[in-house]
Amino acid sequence: TTGDNNTTQAVTNSQCAYSWLASKFNQATKQQVQHAVSSVATLIDGWVATGYPVKKPRRTFEATKKNASFTIQLENLRLSNINQMMIMYIKSYGNKWKNSQLLVEIYRGKNITATTINKINTGNDTVALSNNNTLILPTTIEWKVLSTVQLSGLHNSTTSVNYIEKIDLGNNLEKGDILQATFTLTDGAVFQINGLAVCNIVH
Repeated sequence: TTGDNNTTQAVTNSQCAYSWLASKFNQATKQQVQHAVSSVATLIDGWVATGYPVKKPRRTFEATKKNASFTIQLENLRLSNINQMMIMYIKSYGNKWKNSQLLVEIYRGKNITATTINKINTGNDTVALSNNNTLILPTTIEWKVLSTVQLSGLHNSTTSVNYIEKIDLGNNLEKGDILQATFTLTDGAVFQINGLAVCNIVH
């Protein structure tokens, strides 16, 4: 769907674990856009914030090469019931945007609590450990795919337009979980993202 005030209001009225918007009253400069992404990124390869606050081209987060990819990871979510990711992105026209395709993969990570044991298997025998010599197994993370979405950066109109993709994450995320999302340019040479939000949307 194309961007509108209702969507902006929905984000404003929701509890968001993470959000940024390339606009005059939010992330107004390319430096602010770059920081909004890099502050939670575990990988940025071929994506960079470009553009200007007022004159065109406007500030945006842009894939600049084939197979460009970035990953954000929100550790230890402070909110429960996170149920939606919103992506504001550009659809445009012409040869520059030919075949432009973005793959979005969203995962939930759940910490499996560390386990303390007082017995250890040494091969043929199970040996009991004393109370002062317990063995603590490290915490592990269990990953689950929440959603996979393909977005096109090309449309038939001869104007560049902001679109908003609302991705339903269901009721899978709890307070303390990890949310990870990877954005990969799978085809074409360019893609532009103008905003991201991960929120609890109250319908």
